[in-house]
Amino acid sequence: MKHLSRLGLLAVCLALAVAPAFAGVPQTIVIDGTNDFNAANLLDDDTGDTQATCDGNTTRPMDYGKVYLTNDANYLYFGMEYARRCYGQINLGLAIDVNTAGGGITDAFGRKIGWANVPFKPDFQVYDVIPYPGNTYNYEVLYHDNGAGGWTVVHGGSGLAGSGLGIADADGGNFVEGRILLSDLGVTTGSTIHYECWVTQDSPTKGPLDAAFGDAVQMSRFTGTTYDTAAVVQMPGMFTYVIQSAIDNTPPTLSSANAVDFFVQANKTIQPLTTKIDVAFSEPVDPVSAQVAGNYTFAGPSPRTVSTATIDGSSPNVVHLLLGTAIGANAAFYSITATGVKDLAPSPNTIVANGTTNVASFFIQNVVFNAHYLAWCDIACSGWMHAAIGWTGVDDAVDWMLVKVKMEWQGSATYGDTVDIDCGVARWGTSSFDI
Repeated sequence: MKHLSRLGLLAVCLALAVAPAFAGVPQTIVIDGTNDFNAANLLDDDTGDTQATCDGNTTRPMDYGKVYLTNDANYLYFGMEYARRCYGQINLGLAIDVNTAGGGITDAFGRKIGWANVPFKPDFQVYDVIPYPGNTYNYEVLYHDNGAGGWTVVHGGSGLAGSGLGIADADGGNFVEGRILLSDLGVTTGSTIHYECWVTQDSPTKGPLDAAFGDAVQMSRFTGTTYDTAAVVQMPGMFTYVIQSAIDNTPPTLSSANAVDFFVQANKTIQPLTTKIDVAFSEPVDPVSAQVAGNYTFAGPSPRTVSTATIDGSSPNVVHLLLGTAIGANAAFYSITATGVKDLAPSPNTIVANGTTNVASFFIQNVVFNAHYLAWCDIACSGWMHAAIGWTGVDDAVDWMLVKVKMEWQGSATYGDTVDIDCGVARWGTSSFDI
């Protein structure tokens, strides 16, 4: 929130607990880490109310800037200005109350953040463990209050595809955005929800370093930061948002197709053969039309027939296809064409059979993609540092940041290969070293 004095803002929060709803506009957001939110969907400008601690005390690595919220007919979209600089082990948290009588009072990630004093308690929480230089690990999870003092995972996974949230938070960017299905939240047009977001770090002793609504209790300020706390920091309230009416006249498109669940041989090695393809649409699709196997056509070096089509139980924009015969590694690409698939609009829109937006292609190549080598090197370096000095990555006395990486490709590993990675220090400098 905009900056009031700490005492004055605390009085406001205690008296009101919930900010009045703001008037935004319905909007469909492209989740790519670029801010394309309409200015009318600015929920709060929280810029610059934390301590500047890096880049010559010009960057505030714990600070949210502008916070946005909007929805279309299918999703709630959230976006926050956040510069991923200087600090590692940052967690971004969101809380959403869907106006129920219940809700949780604890933090789903075990942080020192509580909700005992607010009239509207979170029914859902989102945590995003963002990547940072030297650590590419990324975890995103949506929790639901289980009514028994704990939290149940609705969606969770490593990376953008694994979590079902589609959060865009690539290292080095300045904007974090994502989306949650309205159906996951159980809300529709006209539903009132309450929303808060905060910045914290890895550790059960961490509280809200910055908070959008909860300026009065955040632990970082212009003049200094309290990084750890033994007491639970009770959040003072949330913003109010009303789900807006959005007319959906946009037909679904086919976003991607990927071969999955490759065969595992008796010796536990993976064979590049599969009968399964996952296709993802741009929005949730109608389970009747989406589960008609005849609505999908396979093309590739050898013809195949789609035997069954099954919509995913937790991601209603994903359909699992089963082929009658396995496909394997090939220099040529495979493709899936979808026809007759409809969305969930009150007046359903049917995918356009134009040969472009209803087609998705993929390769199965008997090689390891280059980006995986860097991930393996990161894992090897972490294991080596743990063995050498007991480094764990959490509250260690010694830590390091990746400045530069160089990889020279000489030949590819293939399925079934065992890759050995040896680590050692090649150069010691005064402020850096080479592994």
